[in-house]
Amino acid sequence: MTKKVVIAGTFDIIHPGHLFFIQNAAEYGEVHVIVARDSTVERIKGKKPVIPEEQRRIVVEGLKGVTEAVLGNEGSDFLEKVVEINPDIVVLGPNQDVDEQNIANQFAEKGLNIPVIRITQYLDNVPLYSSTSIKQKIKEVCEFE
Repeated sequence: MTKKVVIAGTFDIIHPGHLFFIQNAAEYGEVHVIVARDSTVERIKGKKPVIPEEQRRIVVEGLKGVTEAVLGNEGSDFLEKVVEINPDIVVLGPNQDVDEQNIANQFAEKGLNIPVIRITQYLDNVPLYSSTSIKQKIKEVCEFE
């Protein structure tokens, strides 16, 4: 039986780093993606994403290697949605600012034994490997009035 893998993120402007993350997660099983809600992104990053949440979810679900993409729960934490999906494993990206042991401990407190691993390798051999770098490049090449 194929394992169910959960990853999560904003996925604002899709770039090679996202594809690299999904491809690496797919090595562990079927990838189910939790796409952060606009309100969650604003709360955590201090600014709204460029692309609206439902549009981000649709794009992510269409990516090769993604079995399903769902929006996170409004006003709740990531762990609640993970419990709803009931995965065999949670995979974190290299630049996600969360502690894998802390998440595993929170699962254990809920009586769940869901391993949490982190992909440590970055895809940084391309010039625009993050949403931030893409936004910066847009500022550089576009003239705004």
